[in-house]
Amino acid sequence: MLSIKEGVGCTCLCLLLVFANASWALDTPLNEKALWLPAKYQGHYIELVSAAQAALDLPRCIEVKQATLDLRQSTPEKSIYRVLCLQESGKTYTEMIDGDGYVSLTPEKNSAMACHKLLLEKTQQMIDISWLEGKPKSLAGGSEGEERYQWDFDAKSLDGDALHYTAVCVADDGVPKVTISARR
Repeated sequence: MLSIKEGVGCTCLCLLLVFANASWALDTPLNEKALWLPAKYQGHYIELVSAAQAALDLPRCIEVKQATLDLRQSTPEKSIYRVLCLQESGKTYTEMIDGDGYVSLTPEKNSAMACHKLLLEKTQQMIDISWLEGKPKSLAGGSEGEERYQWDFDAKSLDGDALHYTAVCVADDGVPKVTISARR
């Protein structure tokens, strides 16, 4: 049994935790005006708030611009939420959130494949290409949301001389740009 003194201390601690959580919520850029549900689905509002917060907790999402229940993908047993997120680059993207575990259903972008496809297009006129490694090297650095890959390869000139190249692909938000330069 708690004494009055312990009860007051416990109450103060509980209030402190509530206010700490409330101030955290005020710092969160979740704008509840961006959340929308059809009148028929207003019972899902708390889930929608949780889904929007789950999207906002992802490193790529810095602000929720819009969130709603995805009526095409949801079933009576399972809710799926569509959240339009703003990323640091200023571009928006859609995050799909599972209504059960509030985890992202959006597949990660595969910039390495997009880079490889662009590299093959840029090198299709080169003669006798030999790739020095099967997979690209993933390079560190760059801004958030930017992925970098490097391939080393050799080719031949029209005269049959050996040429040595390095290709670097920078994919900013999934949009690849390939630069090919001589390798020493």
